[in-house]
Amino acid sequence: MSCARTRPRASPIATSSSSRGRTSARTAARASSIESITPHFAGRPARRIRRRWYQWPPMADPTAVRRTPRAVADAPVGSLADGAVVAKAWLVALVEAAPLDAAAAVPAASLASEGPALCAAVLEALGSEAALDRLRRGGDRYVLAGRAAHLAGAGDPAGAVAALEALRTVSWDKLGADDAQLAIRLAHVCAVVLEAAVATAGVAAPAPALVPDPDPLPGPRLVPDPAPEVVIHDARSDGHVTEPWRAPIERRLDRQLQDSRPFSVLTMEIDDLERLLASATGREVVEAIEAAERAICNELRPADMLVRERLGRYWLTAPETDLASGRALGQRLGEAVSAAALHHGAPLALSIGLAVAPDDAIDAEQLAAHADEGLFAARAAGIRLA
Repeated sequence: MSCARTRPRASPIATSSSSRGRTSARTAARASSIESITPHFAGRPARRIRRRWYQWPPMADPTAVRRTPRAVADAPVGSLADGAVVAKAWLVALVEAAPLDAAAAVPAASLASEGPALCAAVLEALGSEAALDRLRRGGDRYVLAGRAAHLAGAGDPAGAVAALEALRTVSWDKLGADDAQLAIRLAHVCAVVLEAAVATAGVAAPAPALVPDPDPLPGPRLVPDPAPEVVIHDARSDGHVTEPWRAPIERRLDRQLQDSRPFSVLTMEIDDLERLLASATGREVVEAIEAAERAICNELRPADMLVRERLGRYWLTAPETDLASGRALGQRLGEAVSAAALHHGAPLALSIGLAVAPDDAIDAEQLAAHADEGLFAARAAGIRLA
């Protein structure tokens, strides 16, 4: 038997030249059709195009200008047009999202005053391009949009983003719609407000600029400096009132009352000051009082004003501060003094009285009296603030 190798037989089906021609024509036609729907793959081999054309959609032109989402004229705003309902829901969402110890930092009074106007402007911009342009730079509502972060108590861009996301969420919830175009438009309007909020000094700037005062006030003096002679009003003898420390406070209160915005007045006294003066040397007293004053000043904002009435007794005016934020400020001041100022190892204590305008009074004299009453009540009850 022969073991010689044999050449494999050719296929019995012969391939004619006409069949090859038809196959080539079909391949060329398929490649042509693929290239026609994927122009960015034109010129590549047909085999590669057939394998990859569906995986790579045409690239967007990076120079193309994105169009603003169109306005939704039939947005279901209805009873939400005044913005009060959305503003209230926004306030609740901000308080719920904040930690318990930081919930008082949300300026509820400012949001209740200006929030409805901002929310109404956002809702109006859903269905009107003209209303949206008013929220942009150069529009008459740009300043209002720029205060969005301040109304939410946000002090940095990250906080502003969270605040506007909360506004978008509650607005969408109150609208109760199921329209993708409306959702896109709402997100765009909130982005415009966020841009204005971040661009303003209240969010991105390290500290707000102070308005020049035509009658400038001296800052808190160091304790070693000789204090001016002060004659305190004596109700028993009906003495003449000459209190130079009260004049700057009254000027500040008059300006704040004219603005119709909430602000707080705090009266602060270092407890057991007589015992400290009797049991310590002059240097020890100076060091303790200086440490207490530095601790107080470190907790204040540039807009706050601190005036020393006498050694160990101070008056503080805090604009844009309602009852809740005034309480939080007083607690921070008391804790800061206790942590910073020590006398023979024991922390100094601070008693604080709080009065809020316009809730407690709208007159400087009445506010000062109300704050004094709170200070005496706090000291009598053994608590830090009243």
